[in-house]
Amino acid sequence: MRRKFEYTLSLDKSYQSFKAKVDVIKAAQLGRELTIKQRMKNVAQHVAEGVKESLEDITSDRDNSSNSSLKTRASEMVGSFKEHMYAPMKEGQELFKEAVGKVSNPNILSLEEAVQSLYQAMKDGHYYLAISQLEAIERQYPIRDKNYYDGGLVKSFLKMREDVITMLSEVAGLDQDSKEKVTRYRQRLFEEKKSALVGILRLRRMGQKTTERRWKRYSKRLIYPKRILKNG
Repeated sequence: MRRKFEYTLSLDKSYQSFKAKVDVIKAAQLGRELTIKQRMKNVAQHVAEGVKESLEDITSDRDNSSNSSLKTRASEMVGSFKEHMYAPMKEGQELFKEAVGKVSNPNILSLEEAVQSLYQAMKDGHYYLAISQLEAIERQYPIRDKNYYDGGLVKSFLKMREDVITMLSEVAGLDQDSKEKVTRYRQRLFEEKKSALVGILRLRRMGQKTTERRWKRYSKRLIYPKRILKNG
């Protein structure tokens, strides 16, 4: 009973940590979107002002010049306009690419809902549903890829994933197929932690200083390594 309470408490903490990371990311994304919109608006305004000035100059020349000089002046103005507007137009293109690239990334809201469903299934004791949800998350989201997700978010999810696997391995009465899935998950978790530990020990044996950066790189998946290696 005590172990179940400890596992549940650990799961609650890891889920709240995940939620906190998601909230920070969503707030940052909102600020980023507003910044992009404002910058795009500024670029559009700059372009419009350039067009207006060019047309006013051409109109002024038309009133005071012959047709030939007007054509010459118009040609000069077009060249000047292109040169003058190149920088803001290019900035607009880059902003557009940035906005499109962001949309192509996995949706943080969708991931949040999936992880919440996993957490709720564990809390309600729906372990078969939790196993299916865990499989779906790992299949649908590149959760380990920091090109898509913040490193802190990845670490908090991996901690929660460990808590889920640990709790599932203690559940009695699962069918054979589910037991085998949990066993495979637990074995993979063991191998990940073992690999990370070996990496750290290798650095120390070679006499290399384990800097803070190296430690973070090798230990980001290390949670309760002694317990896992002992009970593996």
